[in-house]
Amino acid sequence: MKLEALELSSSDSEILDSSEETELEQDRYHPDKKVKTNMRPSPVNPAGVLPSAPPLFGTDSFLPLEERRKLQMAFPVFENEGARVHAPVDYNQIKELAKSVRKYGVNANFTTIQVERLANYAMTPTDWETTVKAVLPNMGQYMEWKALWYDAAQAQAKANVTAENENQRQWTFEMLTGQGPHALNQTNYIWGVYAQISAAAIKAWKALTKRDESGGHLTKIVQGPQEPFSDFVARMTEAASRIFGDAEQAMPLIEQLVFEQATQECRAAIAPRKSKGLQDWLKICRELGGPLTNAGLAAAILQTQRRQNMSACFNCGKTGHLKKDCRAPEKTREMERCKHCGKGYHRASECKGHKR
Repeated sequence: MKLEALELSSSDSEILDSSEETELEQDRYHPDKKVKTNMRPSPVNPAGVLPSAPPLFGTDSFLPLEERRKLQMAFPVFENEGARVHAPVDYNQIKELAKSVRKYGVNANFTTIQVERLANYAMTPTDWETTVKAVLPNMGQYMEWKALWYDAAQAQAKANVTAENENQRQWTFEMLTGQGPHALNQTNYIWGVYAQISAAAIKAWKALTKRDESGGHLTKIVQGPQEPFSDFVARMTEAASRIFGDAEQAMPLIEQLVFEQATQECRAAIAPRKSKGLQDWLKICRELGGPLTNAGLAAAILQTQRRQNMSACFNCGKTGHLKKDCRAPEKTREMERCKHCGKGYHRASECKGHKR
């Protein structure tokens, strides 16, 4: 744009008013401002008129800035050429996780592995909340998970206070859960924060209770007469993991409960090697407690006998024995007059006064 010096004469026809003089002064000292304004006109949206497309030089979304920020936080964080960006969570991954929850349950190994795979991404607190809420079958389980997640995050925040790394001391509970000043800005965390967020979320997932369980008491888990010892140990370990979070830390208690609540046959096999640990017990008892052992065969025979003895006695009406073995006095039948002779109270087949 060619700028020319302003020359003001003293003639009346060339006298400029104050507004024109101000405009010319702005063109002289700020020439780029007018050019930029002409090149990028501000989008105008008349009242009551709904635009059919985003403005040419304006924003690329109809959503307000605050809503766009919330929407962007629904995706994992990635680093692209030095800048933080978001990418949507794979729909098929969420779909498969929800399918596993419905088909196998939240505590199945296959389901847990799929949840742990999410930790490979830098998942923000909002990412975990929206994903877990989408895959769990009801709001009750989601609220349970959220409470457990807050507990795990609170414990991690307390551990961060005493950390040797000065930066880690700033990783607070609000940062790990996306609250307070971190509610709208969860994409610029240090990468280590995302790892702690995912660890707390996975720990809360593993602590979810099964809906078909009568209770979470470890003392009520007892080995069945025909249950393999390995299955019994798996039930005990899984229940302890939901209560304590880390089964390895509770292993002394698990071993004591396994020994006390196993079958008599397994306890007899474990007793000489009780100090060897759970892995050794599994090798010793791998052939005990099943239907092919002596105890299993005896239990199967007794169960078969009980089924056979379910018929009622024809004398007393009770189950468990036959009429010939009944100890109750024999019932006396109320006899009717003989249909043949009409005299005695006896059966027609026993009548002696009637000739066949």
